[in-house]
Amino acid sequence: MGLDNDIHVCDLVDMNDPFCVMAEVRGIIARMFPDFDCETLDKVFDDILRLFAGQYPGYLKCNTHYHNLRHTTDAFMAMIRLIHGAILGGWHINQKNVMLAMVTTLMHDTGYIQKTTESSGTGGQYTLVHIERSILFLQSYFLKNRLFVSSIKDCSDILRCTGFDTSVDKIRFKTPQIELMGRLLGTADLIGQIGDITYIKKLPHLYQEFIEANIEGYETEMDIFDKTFAFYQITRKRIDNDLGNMPRFLPNHFKSRFRIDQDLYYLAMEKNISQLNHMLENGHESFKKAYKTRYGRTIH
Repeated sequence: MGLDNDIHVCDLVDMNDPFCVMAEVRGIIARMFPDFDCETLDKVFDDILRLFAGQYPGYLKCNTHYHNLRHTTDAFMAMIRLIHGAILGGWHINQKNVMLAMVTTLMHDTGYIQKTTESSGTGGQYTLVHIERSILFLQSYFLKNRLFVSSIKDCSDILRCTGFDTSVDKIRFKTPQIELMGRLLGTADLIGQIGDITYIKKLPHLYQEFIEANIEGYETEMDIFDKTFAFYQITRKRIDNDLGNMPRFLPNHFKSRFRIDQDLYYLAMEKNISQLNHMLENGHESFKKAYKTRYGRTIH
């Protein structure tokens, strides 16, 4: 595949099909570790699919439409690309830590899934506490699996790096590799969602999650759009500074896998934010009309 300035990161894999995502993840892993234990990763992946579908014992079906299965697979895809790019860039990452990182990525937003005893509202109400809830799910899952039980602290530390206000420098990681995995996951979580081709379309769903969690500053759906540019600027600073500029590894991956010597996530994020700003530049009423025309949904 040659260089095409119009190509979108979501054009490379059918992100609407989790099995296509998993097939691409397995292919990338095989490039790095031909003898990787993909069966174990497949088992965890299948369990997460069952969890989001409401088929996992003790849990209801996912009922948040922003932090949903698509967001998890977006982060999962971004994570393996970052790992691959880092290894191509000369970083040593062993198979065990790749496994732990990928499993943790699959579980990083399980805190939004309600237990069967939590039937009121949606998982959006747990927005402010979802990280600790996700860690509790991870710990419970790991305690049932002898392959992971000794890695509970490492994976909990990796998962905490997805907290937007978390200071990664203050986490006491066991090893530099685990710290790298944490910085990569914190990055994958952000670039996966902002680089998603459906990002703007899904923002009203994020608004609904914020409202249910009683997050201040969002009175109408328009507020989520108005504040996204400022959020993006803060996000870029977090990625570049707090998380250590992990996207610098991405051109290594895209060049090796697709012969595209660029960071396609950066291009996708910039395109989304540029499009949003263009839609907003003529005021709210013009934006609402443009949004309804483009996405078929009325904004209030």
